[in-house]
Order: sequence, then C-alpha cells, then structure tokens
Amino acid sequence: MLSPANLRANLLVKLGERTGKTHALPLVLFSPTARCNSRCVSCDWWRADGARDLSLAEIEGLAGDLARFGTRVVVFTGGEPLYRPDVMAAADLFRAKGMTLQLLTSGLGLGRYAEDVAARFQAVTVSTVWTLSWRECASCAPARRRSRCGPAPRCTATTSASSRT
Repeated sequence: MLSPANLRANLLVKLGERTGKTHALPLVLFSPTARCNSRCVSCDWWRADGARDLSLAEIEGLAGDLARFGTRVVVFTGGEPLYRPDVMAAADLFRAKGMTLQLLTSGLGLGRYAEDVAARFQAVTVSTVWTLSWRECASCAPARRRSRCGPAPRCTATTSASSRT
C-alpha cells in the first residue's frame, strides 16, 4: 500500500511524463564536494579543489527547494562525500526536511565517521560495488585504507543496515 506522500510523488512523476515538466524529484543525487582523497586511475575527481562546493547556507536552500519537489531520498555521492569536513551538518539539513539519506563512498573515512554515518544514513554503498551496513563498514575500513582505491574487500560481518540500533 502506498503512503499518501508516495502516491502524491508517483502521480506528480506521471504528470511530468505527460507534460514534459518536472513536478517531483523523489530521488536526488547530491555531491557535497567535488574533492576526493582517492586517486583512482579511472577518475580525476581528486584533482578538484572544492572551490565551487555549495556553502551550508546554499545547501539549506537546496534542501528546502527539494522538499517542495517531494524529494524523499537524497544520495550523497561525490567526489568523496566524507572528505568534506561539515558533511554531517549538510546531512542534517536534508534530514530536517524529512528526507532519507544514503551514502556512496570509497570507504576511506568510514572508520572515523562510523557513528555519525550510522545516525544519519539509511544505507551505505562502498566503492559503488559493495553495499554494507555501518557496522560492516567500520570493521572493514582499515583494509580499504590500505588498498586506497577500488572495490572494498568482502566483509565477513552479518549485520544488515535495516537491523542497526
């Protein structure tokens, strides 16, 4: 059964298909920074200096605009989202508008931010290949830091993101 909010968003998406106009953005990919601390051979995001990153005030305005478009899920991507020092403050701005957050990350900062990530993000995808819970990510972070790039090693932990406390 669809909730009223989901039904509204679905109808607005369908209206957009018929009219050619955007009436709803249920899912948004958001890059809090263009910077990255990995030097993957397939990417050059690490060359960015972050000079064009949005300020927290601009992100707050964006969160308000997205709420009006019915955004329910914001996926933090990058660059490397955890490379931005105030990324948790940015996350809180979206959460204050009732949005669910997901995180796409290289995993290099998860050891340092495990508790903050667990408190704010519903799901974490590491290196766009492995989807892990926050407990798994924290336990695997040292191995990912050694590899510096590429897919994270397989986790042996069994905790799922939906069962965290």
